[in-house]
Amino acid sequence: MTEELRPCPFCGGKAKLQLTDDEGNFKDESYLENPYSGVGYVIVHDTSNSTSDCPIATDSDSSQGIYIYESKEEAIITWNKRDCNDLKMPQINFIPLKQGITEDELNEYMVNSDDTNFLIYLRCKYKTDKEWEYLVESASWGCEYDGRVCWLDDWWEGQQDVEYLAITKIGEIEC
Repeated sequence: MTEELRPCPFCGGKAKLQLTDDEGNFKDESYLENPYSGVGYVIVHDTSNSTSDCPIATDSDSSQGIYIYESKEEAIITWNKRDCNDLKMPQINFIPLKQGITEDELNEYMVNSDDTNFLIYLRCKYKTDKEWEYLVESASWGCEYDGRVCWLDDWWEGQQDVEYLAITKIGEIEC
């Protein structure tokens, strides 16, 4: 059995095992020489090993949850277990598009992709505007009878200058 804990399912941060007594008081390894109040293990996932918005990270002197496990193995198995019901989580990466790509070329790229729905990072402006507006827009191809890019919002109305900058490549990660 591996002794490695999987990363936090929310932030990807590191979790660790902490030796405790039966009441959950943190102990160091020397306590095992004379465990006068029982031996237990808890999971610690503290804020120093997580993102600032992780919903389950705790202060460094607090354990994760209320369970005190009887063995390292039980704690590791419980933490590492992910009940995803075979749910696949998306991993979204933006792939830069060639500079000056036309909408026809964008459509061709989408038609030849394994995906059918995309997020497209673009910039656009009216000819009278000095500043570009940067957007991420949803698109699909072939959803209309003409087999062209189908934008799921009307961002393009009135835009004279449009540059397509990047497109998503959606993969999957284990949860």
